[in-house]
Amino acid sequence: MIPSGGGQLDIGTFTAAEDKKVMLIGNSADPSNVAPNATIGILGLDVTKLFYTAASSQPDGKVHKLGIKAGILSMSVTPGKAPQPVIDKVNQISRDLSEGKLQHVEIGEKQ
Repeated sequence: MIPSGGGQLDIGTFTAAEDKKVMLIGNSADPSNVAPNATIGILGLDVTKLFYTAASSQPDGKVHKLGIKAGILSMSVTPGKAPQPVIDKVNQISRDLSEGKLQHVEIGEKQ
């Protein structure tokens, strides 16, 4: 998954995916109006849970990374938009992230 950053950068990323016949998952937005054949799903953000989690936490001066494991993000594939092996792989990655078996890499983070 390549986070594209929003705005015109999204349009360029989605258009390139469409042109190259690459499948993509939108990042908190549905890009199917720009790339209907490439878009297979979405990385959803539960804003309500994000704000609730932040508001109910005690400030400790640390950065808390909240994602799929915390239930703030969810990754899903639109039925019928991808072959079953791709759907199975996306679901497995989502489960592995949720269970802490995989760690996502932050943009710019050393690996």
